[in-house]
Amino acid sequence: MGMSPACLKASLTGSNRWRLNAPNAASSSAAGSGFFRMDHAPPIPRMGSTSAWPGPGSQPLKASLSTESEVSPCGNPHLRMVSSPPPSCEKGEGNNAMESFRPLGTDSCRTAAVDASLPSGIQNQVRWNPGRSLPLRRHPPQTRTQILPGTGRIGRCMKSLLRLLLSLTLGSAAALASANPNAAWPQWMGPDRDGVWEEKDLASRIDLNSARMVWEAPVGGGYAGPAVTEDRVYLLSFHRDASVTDTSKGVAGEERLLCADAVTGKTVWERKWPAAYTFDYSSGPRATPTVHEGLVYALGGEGALHCVSAADGKTIWKRDLKADFKSPTATWGFAGHPLVHGDTLFCLAGGDGTTCLALDRLTGAEKWRALSSRQAGYAPPKIIRHHGREALILWHGEAVNALDPVTGKVLWSIPRETRFGVSMASPIQRGDDLLITCFWWGSKMLRLKPDFSTPDTLWETERESDRRTEHLNALMCTPLEVDGYFYGVCSYGQLRCLEWKTGARKWETFAATGGKEERWATAFLTRLGHSGNDFILFNEQGELIRAALTPEAWQEKQRRKIIEPNCPDVKERPVVWSHPAYARGHVWARNHGSLRCWKIVRD
Repeated sequence: MGMSPACLKASLTGSNRWRLNAPNAASSSAAGSGFFRMDHAPPIPRMGSTSAWPGPGSQPLKASLSTESEVSPCGNPHLRMVSSPPPSCEKGEGNNAMESFRPLGTDSCRTAAVDASLPSGIQNQVRWNPGRSLPLRRHPPQTRTQILPGTGRIGRCMKSLLRLLLSLTLGSAAALASANPNAAWPQWMGPDRDGVWEEKDLASRIDLNSARMVWEAPVGGGYAGPAVTEDRVYLLSFHRDASVTDTSKGVAGEERLLCADAVTGKTVWERKWPAAYTFDYSSGPRATPTVHEGLVYALGGEGALHCVSAADGKTIWKRDLKADFKSPTATWGFAGHPLVHGDTLFCLAGGDGTTCLALDRLTGAEKWRALSSRQAGYAPPKIIRHHGREALILWHGEAVNALDPVTGKVLWSIPRETRFGVSMASPIQRGDDLLITCFWWGSKMLRLKPDFSTPDTLWETERESDRRTEHLNALMCTPLEVDGYFYGVCSYGQLRCLEWKTGARKWETFAATGGKEERWATAFLTRLGHSGNDFILFNEQGELIRAALTPEAWQEKQRRKIIEPNCPDVKERPVVWSHPAYARGHVWARNHGSLRCWKIVRD
């Protein structure tokens, strides 16, 4: 069929520079003219290395060029350039150079011819509103190859039109480019595990009413949320082997670690390993992957711990927590999201002397092990800083513990046994205080001491039943603290506001989780920036909710359903119990079977 076309992907960087991605060095020469293919949806800004743009007739905007290996006709559905038409196209014998590809939500693809004197990142500047037609004549496939770049009436009109649209939309594109170029969500609850989404002018840009789905990709089952870094999204899932009906030794299948293009949803690579689930609620893994400095750490539901290259998925090292450390599978599986701190990877494992594991993050070699517990619990390890010192907080099913993160020495331990080991919500710190909350036994506020001796108790819930919930009996929702108050979802679906220093309840509402009392009903809270009272919530019904949370009241602003609740483990009602990821004005959310990307900010 002749030579393959050069596929170029354009995007913005945080420094307001244009960037083009070419599949190989041979195609990186963009001098001259080319065919551009555009459709409605602009992509997510990408970040990458840059170099000088050599093309002729360049505009005052700076331009740059970088190479990328995984590029295909569907690598970016928003822009396609043929640096020179293949011989078959010149003869009118084929159209592989311009094959049709439509991203989700786009009604048609249209082709226009322009020359490369325009900034080649034009794709991120021309925004056609969905539902409106392009002001161009649609060319049937057999005539597309007859359009010569920059010549004829169509070429001249398109050149003028695109220049005009570029000038009109430059301001909105610059606003996207000015967002934090390092914005990512590389682990559970965000970059710092504090549930804060920090981007410039985020609160004023989010608009759920105009939000749209960018793509959807099929995945397996699971409760593990996605992790997003730069232009990739990582997700851990379970794929059951339906041909195996004997479950006496567990539910047979395989776990899969997916790396997908964050812009298109296209699979970049996938790692698989066999798994037989022996725990309850066995539709999939629990722990969100942790991505750090080019490595991905994934903990499966049965304790398979993999460290792989973020670029290509190649295994760096792997450990089996059950085989290597004799850690038993908890009632609901291994669930503590792995934590990277310095050169150490901390894992919640359970067992005799192995409840907390510290591994070399580059090799997987053991550094130390500590603590014993019958039930490992489910709350992830957490680093706190207090009076110039660091401590690792490990809340397993029987006690809250502080350890020296370097040596594993236990600094203090306070018994806090939970029913069935359900320590799940992560402890949260505010100054000298540390809040612990769980489903059955409510809340406990600890006052930390400068020397890390045993903390005092400021207040706590009397442990009578899960129905006595004058404070906060959190299950899956880790509460967030703002200006002396904390917000979280209680055991029967009440979103509550409580005073930090006393635990006194200010208000509660079922509006955030579904409108009525439901056992274990939940929503996951994310704060929009480190100041103010703007929040975005993702509830178990698959809804995003924009709201202001203050000590006075819950104030809902917008609500939009972005994914269907379809977890097969919960028989009482359809739910989705996984944390979403937020970055660059987008949200990634998964349910049992699909991963979706939505754009939720205005252009």
